[in-house]
Amino acid sequence: MNILRKYLLPPLIAIVYWLWSHTWRFKINEDPLFTEARLKGPVIFAHWHGDEMVVLRLGPKYHCAAMTSTSSDGELMTKVLKLFGFGIARGSSTRGGARALIGMLKLMKEGFNATVAVDGPKGPRHKVKPGIWALAKHSEVCIIPTGVAKKSALVFEKSWNKTFLPWPFSKVIVSFGAPMKYDERLTESEQCLELERRLFIQRGHAQKPLLALAFLCLGFLAGCASSPETPTVSTGGAQTVLGTTLHTPLKPKGVTITGNEPATVKYILPGSIAQKYGFRVGDQILKVNGNEIASSTEFEKKIAHLPSSLEIEYKTRGKVNKKYITLNDRPPRFGATTEIQNQPLIKRSSAAIINMNKGLLSTYASVSENKDRHELFVNIIVDSDMLKSSSKATINAWTKSPKKLIGSSQETIDALGAKSVLISRKFNLSSVPPEGVVVALTLEKQQFTFEFQE
Repeated sequence: MNILRKYLLPPLIAIVYWLWSHTWRFKINEDPLFTEARLKGPVIFAHWHGDEMVVLRLGPKYHCAAMTSTSSDGELMTKVLKLFGFGIARGSSTRGGARALIGMLKLMKEGFNATVAVDGPKGPRHKVKPGIWALAKHSEVCIIPTGVAKKSALVFEKSWNKTFLPWPFSKVIVSFGAPMKYDERLTESEQCLELERRLFIQRGHAQKPLLALAFLCLGFLAGCASSPETPTVSTGGAQTVLGTTLHTPLKPKGVTITGNEPATVKYILPGSIAQKYGFRVGDQILKVNGNEIASSTEFEKKIAHLPSSLEIEYKTRGKVNKKYITLNDRPPRFGATTEIQNQPLIKRSSAAIINMNKGLLSTYASVSENKDRHELFVNIIVDSDMLKSSSKATINAWTKSPKKLIGSSQETIDALGAKSVLISRKFNLSSVPPEGVVVALTLEKQQFTFEFQE
C-alpha cells in the first residue's frame, strides 16, 4: 500500500487533474501594475484556502512555489505539485513554520513566485494570517491579491475551507490585482485587514463576468416568464406584450441623475479616509489638488486612483475650507461618494438594471398584468461597501393612496466578495395602483425610500 501511495498514486492524480482541468474555459485578468511587478522579479500570490484546485493549474504558467505540510498527506501533495513544476517548501504555521519560511525565501531567490493560502492552515476561513506579511517583509517583494470565480463546481462541503473543483467545461476566471508591499508604518492587523479587503475585491472582479451573464438571464426570464406565446414589442418601446401580458417599467419620482450635478457628498463610508478627516454629507467639493471640480462625475474620476496626497477645497455650511490628506502607498478607497441619494438612481443612458449600478444604491421597479393577475417586481442593487459580512435587509412595499401594505420581505444577505448584490422581490397586487407605489429598503439601520408611478 505504501508503494502504491508513494509511486503510483501521485502520477495518477496528476494525469486525471491535467485532463480534467484542461476542459475548463479558463480566463485570466491581470492588473497592469501586476504585469509591471512581475517584470521586476518574483511576487507572492495571495489566495484563499479552497481555491487550490484552480491555483494548481497556474503553476506551470507562473513558475510557482508552494508550502506543504510535513504530514503523509503533505508528502503526497508534494509529489503531485512537483509533477506540475512547483518548487516546494515543507512546513506550516503550526509545525515547521520557520523552516518553511526559509525554504520559500530560498526558492524565491531562485526565481520562483510564491503561492500562499492566507487563511491557513486551519482557518478561520477568509481571515488573513500574518505569515504572508513575514514572507513579504523578509523577501522584499510584492503581494498579489488573487481572486478566483467559477460557474459551477463540486464543493467539498465537509471541509472547513469549502474546497471546490470546477466541473469539466465550466468557466473559470482568475483575477490578479495590483501589488501590495509590506509597510512598516502599519500594524500587523491593519495590513491583514487591507489584504482581506483586496482579496474580496479581486474575487468580485473575477465574478463580474459570471454575474453579468446571470443578470442578463434574469432580465430575459423576467420579461418572458408570464406567457409561452411569441413575444412582440409595442411601438412605444417601453412595454413588451407577451400574448395578453403587459410588463411595464414604473417611472421613479425624482430627479434623473446625469452626472453633471455639483459634486455634493451624499454618503460617507464608516471608518473611511473621508470620515477620518471630518467630511460631512452635504459638503460640496470645489477643487482637488488645485483642479476645479465641475460635476459629480469629475470628482468620482479624480478619486478613482488616489495619489499619495490630496488637497481638497470644499464648501461646508456656507464656508470654504481646505483639507490636506496624506495617504499610504496603497490606500483604501476615499470613502465618500457624490452619487448616492434617497431617491431612485436612474441613469439617462439606459433603463437596463445591469447598467444602473453606478452608485452605492440603485433601484428598478415594474408591474406585470396578465388577465386578472397583477405583480410588482422590485430590484435593488446594493454596493458591497454598504454591507457588513452578513447584513439583514427588509423590503416593504405599499400603495401610496390609499396607503396599504402590498408585501414585506426580510432576508440576510452577504456580498461574498462581490462588488454589489442584487436583491429581487415579487409582490402580488389586486390591481395596478394608479397613484403609484412606495418601496422602502431598511439596511444596517438605515432606511431608503423610493416612490414609483406609471
